[in-house]
Amino acid sequence: MKKETKAKLRSLIIPAVVLVIIAVMAATGIYRCPFKLVTGFPCPLCGTTRAVISALKGDIKASFEYHPLWPLTIVTAAVIVLGELGSVKLGKRWKVIIPAIAGVLILGCYILRIVTGTLPS
Repeated sequence: MKKETKAKLRSLIIPAVVLVIIAVMAATGIYRCPFKLVTGFPCPLCGTTRAVISALKGDIKASFEYHPLWPLTIVTAAVIVLGELGSVKLGKRWKVIIPAIAGVLILGCYILRIVTGTLPS
């Protein structure tokens, strides 16, 4: 394995550990959204963890009720990580465009969910 790839893998260890801890806390019901704790409002990604857990349990309908863009979040994160590791070749422009498009879609979904009152509690 290349030295550069090893360094990139090491840089992903802390985010991966944090993600696993959050997933375990969410699965046990003790995780609370930091954004909501600070502001009192649900964040644009609120419901994503519950959506993924529902999908893993096979309840696809509930997963999309928790957050309709949960697959986009996962795919975007995977593309970014794989791009950083060099497993997926992304040009500099795409490293900015992909998260920007995902961000705009998630923000638009968030606004729509606020307007329609469909944010999860």
